[in-house]
Amino acid sequence: MSPIAKKFFIASLVYFILGLLAQTVAVFDVWLGFNPLAYTTATAAGQILFVGWLTQLALALVYDRWLSPVGQGVTLGMVVFVLFNLGLPLVIVGQPGVIVLGGYWLGGLAALGALFKLFAGLIFLQETRNFFRARQ
Repeated sequence: MSPIAKKFFIASLVYFILGLLAQTVAVFDVWLGFNPLAYTTATAAGQILFVGWLTQLALALVYDRWLSPVGQGVTLGMVVFVLFNLGLPLVIVGQPGVIVLGGYWLGGLAALGALFKLFAGLIFLQETRNFFRARQ
């Protein structure tokens, strides 16, 4: 497994466990109602499991199978990894934080995180495009 694919794979495992924990807290809260603020973890659980776990698992596969052998794969792959893993925690904390606490600064953090993820996605899209153009 290439080094960048390994980073994405390990990150996906971390988010998988975090997502299951967040989902467990949300389900117990619905059942027992121990904390009205804990229900906001349902939003976070979706982000963690879908974007954190599944997306990074897919990125690990793509970088391992196709993009790492390409000349820029490792360098741009690391940029994608850093942007993605800076943006995701900001969104995970920011979205429920805005719901619970309100406030513009948490909304700004969530928006900044979303922009980081967007830039990571655009860089990945460009890498993929370059890969397919080189194969033609």
